[in-house]
Amino acid sequence: MKRFIGLIAISILASCNTPLENGLDHFSNKEFEDAIRKFEMIDPSDESYDSAQKMIELANVQINLIKRETEKRDSLSKYEQLMSEKSDYINKLLLEIDNIRKFNCSESSVIDNIKSDISTINNWINIITEARTHPAKEVRLVRNEMIRELRKMQISEFPILRKNIVKYLDKQLWEDNIDVESKGSASRTVCFIGGRFASNAAKKEYYESLQSTFYALRYGRIEFKWHELDDEYTYYEMYAQGDSKITTIIL
Repeated sequence: MKRFIGLIAISILASCNTPLENGLDHFSNKEFEDAIRKFEMIDPSDESYDSAQKMIELANVQINLIKRETEKRDSLSKYEQLMSEKSDYINKLLLEIDNIRKFNCSESSVIDNIKSDISTINNWINIITEARTHPAKEVRLVRNEMIRELRKMQISEFPILRKNIVKYLDKQLWEDNIDVESKGSASRTVCFIGGRFASNAAKKEYYESLQSTFYALRYGRIEFKWHELDDEYTYYEMYAQGDSKITTIIL
């Protein structure tokens, strides 16, 4: 019974502590957010208000210090993990470099094969982007080699990819009496030939629907003719990036 009464007395005394005193207790226990909540309970008319405001500032300083220390530890931990995995990462990049050297576009007009080729290229671009921030110099050197190999591959294979796209479109638009042709040594020009292109509205409609895809595939020019001997045909310059430029391809 005496023990029970003593506990009640302690509880009553604790409840009588002022918000400032409770806040100081939390502060001394490094419970800074709880301390701030107690200090904020103090009314501006209270004589302890100014002291409470200073303690809030100190508590926020401590919270920020703890946050920075936590971020620093996390960053160091990530750095140590990346460095420990350096060899595996380099081997992964070397494997992808070998795959790039062996890569050939499928030379198929089947859209699923075209999409597969583009997906493979985009995956390599993602790997290169990911490796950019790796802390190990050795990884970054291998990444640079991967970039060089990808550029060479794109220069040799993008013309084939563009031809495949044109073959696919030629088949798809056959029922609409539209022929689609590649022009130029690198197939950077595509020409649409069909009676409907006597209409300027049709030319504009096709151009606007294909512009983003053709730009991504580095086409330089789109032409529209209403028949093969049309000398006064309409064309649009794309001003697309060169084939060596490494950017994600979005169809």
